[in-house]
Amino acid sequence: MTLRAKIEIVAVAVGALLIGWLVFVWVGEREARARAEATQTANANALQVIEQHDAANRTQLDNFLKSQQAQVDALNKRFDQAKTPQDLAPLVQQLMALQKPITFVTPPATPSNPNPQPVAQVPVEDAPQVKAYVSACETCRLNLGTATQKLTYADQQHSDDLNKVKLANDNAAKWEQAAKGGTVLQRVKHDGKLLMIGGAVALAVVCGLGHCPR
Repeated sequence: MTLRAKIEIVAVAVGALLIGWLVFVWVGEREARARAEATQTANANALQVIEQHDAANRTQLDNFLKSQQAQVDALNKRFDQAKTPQDLAPLVQQLMALQKPITFVTPPATPSNPNPQPVAQVPVEDAPQVKAYVSACETCRLNLGTATQKLTYADQQHSDDLNKVKLANDNAAKWEQAAKGGTVLQRVKHDGKLLMIGGAVALAVVCGLGHCPR
């Protein structure tokens, strides 16, 4: 085989090797870039959904709190205007939905209580309604504790979701950096590999010409 033929064979082999390596590097970087872009798109969508939910929840909660506060203010105003027990009785009757008005009866004087004070009396027919009202108040008090606990848990879950999205963003940034060549140290390693391959190619050319070192 002539020297020209040997050179041509070696050149073809070296070219094929370089093309294969370049294709490998290009495919790897393209896949890394695609993963980074897909992750960033997914994270952006997730953040957008979270922000939309937060905005909607804040608006709903603000409207609810304003409505509740208006009712509480109106009720407090009515209680403030009730200066005496006789003024308070009609308000309690309305709030408890009693069928008959609350009456005040002064018990007879006794040696132990020569100056008895009037006592409010609820008709016997309204006793079930009083019981139901008191039961509802106690249930509401207990449910308030449950709702507070659930709100605390929901806040923690929301914080965890944000942390997960942040972590995903960090991973996406790493993928994007890898797609662009990686950190300085990674690039040095990458270039070092290319130099080693270049040395191997040069050695192959020399050997192909019949001048391999002994």
